[in-house]
Amino acid sequence: MRQQINYQNTVRKIRDRYKPLFCDQNFYELNQKNFATLATKFVTCDFQMPVKPDDYEKFILNTLFLSLLRRPNDWFGGFRKTKSESPNENADSFLSRFQMKPFADILKIRWPKTICNEISVLEFLNSVKIKSIPDSVFWSLNFVTNNKKLFHITKQAPTPYELLTFQARGQRVLTFDDDYRQWPQLNYHHRDVLSFWLHDLVHAAEFFQNETQMQSQIYFYRWIELLMKSGCFSEFLIDHKNRERFDYLISDMNSHPLHLLKTLRAILDEADSRFWLNTIATTEKILCYPIENGSLGLINSKQFDQPSYDAALHVLYCINEKWVLSNRFNNQI
Repeated sequence: MRQQINYQNTVRKIRDRYKPLFCDQNFYELNQKNFATLATKFVTCDFQMPVKPDDYEKFILNTLFLSLLRRPNDWFGGFRKTKSESPNENADSFLSRFQMKPFADILKIRWPKTICNEISVLEFLNSVKIKSIPDSVFWSLNFVTNNKKLFHITKQAPTPYELLTFQARGQRVLTFDDDYRQWPQLNYHHRDVLSFWLHDLVHAAEFFQNETQMQSQIYFYRWIELLMKSGCFSEFLIDHKNRERFDYLISDMNSHPLHLLKTLRAILDEADSRFWLNTIATTEKILCYPIENGSLGLINSKQFDQPSYDAALHVLYCINEKWVLSNRFNNQI
């Protein structure tokens, strides 16, 4: 007797997940009319409100509505059991007054009956899930509304040195070009527009949610910035391969400080061991005193242990004080 095959069970279901290519070019082309509606509303301030949204609020609204438009009839992922760990304090802000449903109706996005018709953007961020969108994205969007000074919006993907500058100041970059006509063709390191926005937000959450690691990262990048200004890496960066590896390091938006230290020494030593020795010597010049033998000099050696790592972090802490004094003198902070 021939066995009956259940073809429904043999078909592999493709799960919709956040990934580098999150929306294809067709999505951006088919939704041009919807994007134009969004842009027009922002320019004309057609929200029945006294003020227009600023660039940060435009970024938040575009991120939310593009996430809904990916699955206009099936976007609702349920309610959060607990509110966001990044509560919003701006009870009287633009986003606290902006209601989601009327705009969703204009864009023909299905609105679940279980969601309040008068829900604001801030309430939405705190209580509603969108399928395939990481929870950390909602945390960061909420965090942005309270901490705009900690973010920098740029239309183009920043260069490695621009990223270094922002990160040394404890800021995160949000790459947001509001010219929707360019979105079908835009590609950020193999990511589409919405994917890159989400990528920035995921990294922002990882950065700000771990304060101890965040501070050590900032100290590391401030050290690198002072070393670069002193010309420490000039000879090393002449080589194209060295430049690529160094650019990757200073562009790393979320990495443990220990990994950053070990990677820096590794790429310098691979080129020439004297580059690392010059880094230590330049650091001593910046500090105006010699560094303990058990700190930077032991990185990547068998003798490098927890006390050595703690000593290396102390060097970064001292470097941070020099960086703060230097930038305060130049009125940059």
